[in-house]
Amino acid sequence: MTDFGKTLFGGSRFIFWSLAPAILIFLFTMPFLVPKWSVGIVAMLVGFWIIGVCLILGMMNPARFGWAFRIVSGMIVLLYVAYALTELGQNDWTLKRPRSRGEANPVNALVGLVVIGSPALMYTLLGRFTFRKHENESLADEETDEDNNEGDEPYTAKRGEAHRHR
Repeated sequence: MTDFGKTLFGGSRFIFWSLAPAILIFLFTMPFLVPKWSVGIVAMLVGFWIIGVCLILGMMNPARFGWAFRIVSGMIVLLYVAYALTELGQNDWTLKRPRSRGEANPVNALVGLVVIGSPALMYTLLGRFTFRKHENESLADEETDEDNNEGDEPYTAKRGEAHRHR
């Protein structure tokens, strides 16, 4: 996994305690900020709750709830596909040159689908951001290897066994 993936999905307590309270505050205050309820608003809030709860579960314990990050990335893919289809439908299925980079139009929606949606799709399907397979080593494994070196004698790990030098 890339350094970004290891940092965000590696089980850092700092990341969890930095983001989880903000996510919870967002989830609990959003319903009070809705001026007029509709089916679309309810669907949007349910989507926010699914993404928020899955993010918190995944950050809390990535080894146990790793599937939660895949749900989040799958939701991102679905939202970008819906955004691109909506923009294409509203513009009679034509691609026009955008007036600005921030304008909502089919070209920018398709660029977002490629730039953000394709890595999210890859993570949803493969569980990683690259096609290459990496060793299944988490950040927690690296920390425990360093902690096990308590003696004065250095050791090298070879095929899962610790060999002490004399």
